[in-house]
This record gives sequence, structure tokens and C-alpha cells, in this order.
Amino acid sequence: AMCKFTKPTIPAEATADERRSLMFDALYSADLSEETEKKSNLTYLSWSQAWKVFKQFYPSATYKIHTNPNTGLPVFESEMGLMVHTSVEADGITYEDWLCVMDYANRAMKSVPYTVQVYDKQNKQYVEKRVEAATTFDIGSAIQRSTVKGMARHGLGLYIYNGFDHLSDETSETTPQQQSIRPT
Repeated sequence: AMCKFTKPTIPAEATADERRSLMFDALYSADLSEETEKKSNLTYLSWSQAWKVFKQFYPSATYKIHTNPNTGLPVFESEMGLMVHTSVEADGITYEDWLCVMDYANRAMKSVPYTVQVYDKQNKQYVEKRVEAATTFDIGSAIQRSTVKGMARHGLGLYIYNGFDHLSDETSETTPQQQSIRPT
């Protein structure tokens, strides 16, 4: 499947801001409906599909996975949880992103297991849930999600974070459950 988009024609006399604006609009308008998938009522854009389309717009774009200077690892730890740090550069603009490492229920993960109180709607009471310790797989997944968020800051798939599956004249408000988007 191919993304439906049009790379803009940039006038020779365009300023850097005009060029970047045309590219942002083109990236934002790219129809990624064939590149995304649904998981638990959320729309996912895989990092590989995002990078493929992004490089078609910006062939010289680069990304960076920042490492913790104290450990050399691509993860930062505090008592609140684990975070990853990435950046995506295109056309002289770099957008950085910090993202927490999350479990399947979007709960922040730590290097050790812990428990959290969550409301059980069926039994109308709070119950204790265990959040497992993060694995290297969880950290790797967070790095890829963070990289996709960096591309979204340049425009690619940004509408997905606004709760829409695709752009159209008929785009309507989504349910609150669909608004928390988690790219993969």
C-alpha cells in the first residue's frame, strides 16, 4: 500500500519559513489511512511506515536516540519512572521528544514492578493492579513511538494525535477513548 500524498512544488524565491510551511502542510495532509492500523480502538502508525513516508518528503532527514550519559543506555530513570529521549531533524529543524516507557495499559513503567490503584467500573471500587518492570522490548517500543512523535511535529500524521483516523471533509469528533493515540 502506498501513502497518498503530493510533495509540494517549492517556488525558487520561497523563504525558508515559506518552504517549511509548504512541507508541513503536505506532510500534515498526507493520507496515512493505508499505513495505519487499529488496536483497541486506537489508531497506530508504525515507525517503519512513518519513516518510509517521512524520507520520501525529506530524503536527508535524520533521527537520534539520546543515551543517558551516566549509563550509556537509551533510557533515563527517576523515581517517577523510565523515559526515552529522541529527536528528528529535517530541513534544519530538530524536534526533541521525551516519552515515558508504558505498559499495554499506558501505565508508566519503572525498572522494578510496582502496584497502582485503578477504578474497577464493574465492581465500583478501587483495585490494586501490578505494573511489571520494564524490559528492553518496552524501552525499544517507547523509542520508536517517540521517534514517530518527532516526525508528527514536522507534520506527518499529526492529525492522528488529534483523534482522527484520516483527514476528510466528513471528519467528525471521535470518542474520548479514541483520542489517546499511541503510535508504535
